[in-house]
Amino acid sequence: MSEWKKYRLGDVVNLISGGTPKTSIPEYWNGDIPWLSVSDFNNGQKYVYCAEKSITQLGLNKSSTNILKKGQIIISARGTVGVISMLGRDMAFNQSNYGIDAKKEISDNHFLYYLLKNIVPVFLSNSYGAVFNTITKITFDHITINLPPLSEQKAMVVPRIFRTFDFSPSEPVPIP
Repeated sequence: MSEWKKYRLGDVVNLISGGTPKTSIPEYWNGDIPWLSVSDFNNGQKYVYCAEKSITQLGLNKSSTNILKKGQIIISARGTVGVISMLGRDMAFNQSNYGIDAKKEISDNHFLYYLLKNIVPVFLSNSYGAVFNTITKITFDHITINLPPLSEQKAMVVPRIFRTFDFSPSEPVPIP
């Protein structure tokens, strides 16, 4: 087994910011693009597939929200800090969350998902705020993690075991 290497979390991931289209403009809402808030993925499930609210393409274009892709990670950054899920489909999201995409030459999103779930207490201890807890992009630079080489991340037994039970409905159902 190779040496694990120490990284700043901010060097391992691309962070994606969310946003909210103006609620006063009806043409931005009730479209075909699911729009996530933490209440949509605060259920302990690995994957999130749907959102209570949706936006239109115009709402996406006229706001600071972004689209997270299937397989990317979302983490709550305000209030209830550290709720983590993977996207089961492409979705937009609000500014109280960060989208996370592993830098492909360093890490794997599935491995990173489980690692992040295990370091939620570190996020909480690095949060701040008088009214409610918050993490920022700077928080990711203050957190250090140890990673095995990418090939070992992809080959680890734990992710393979979890993939047997934690599958996306668009993937074939494993047959024992």
